[in-house]
Amino acid sequence: MKRSFNKRDLILGVVLLLLFSALYIVQSSLGKNSENDLKLIVVRDGKDLATMSVSDDGDYIVTQEGVFKNSEMDIEDGEGYNRFKIEDGIVDVTSASCPDGLCTKMKKISRQGEMIVCLPHKLYFKIIGKMPEEGDGDSIDAITD
Repeated sequence: MKRSFNKRDLILGVVLLLLFSALYIVQSSLGKNSENDLKLIVVRDGKDLATMSVSDDGDYIVTQEGVFKNSEMDIEDGEGYNRFKIEDGIVDVTSASCPDGLCTKMKKISRQGEMIVCLPHKLYFKIIGKMPEEGDGDSIDAITD
């Protein structure tokens, strides 16, 4: 019994193609945050040093004292630092005083959930979605060690 390709098979194929295309478009549009919704958090040793929008273009430096924008500060010998840049919603660690410098070799980040980590300085940079409002159920209750 030989079965041939007929008109109903073609209609079924087109309907399935349209259905999967619509699902893909809906899923990809729901999963994307606009650049204005994305935030960069800078965390050292479990403490938030800064939270900023990824649209805040500029050069920054992270020291023991905190995060400073457009800073050409003099770094004292022995003081750890990481310099990073935000440009067009992309975060890149440009230099660091850590011995291995792996954080400067990590890829630039621009999407929610991506991270750059500097283990010697116990520091990481992470892109998150819009900051949760207090009491909306999405905020962190506690952090344990």
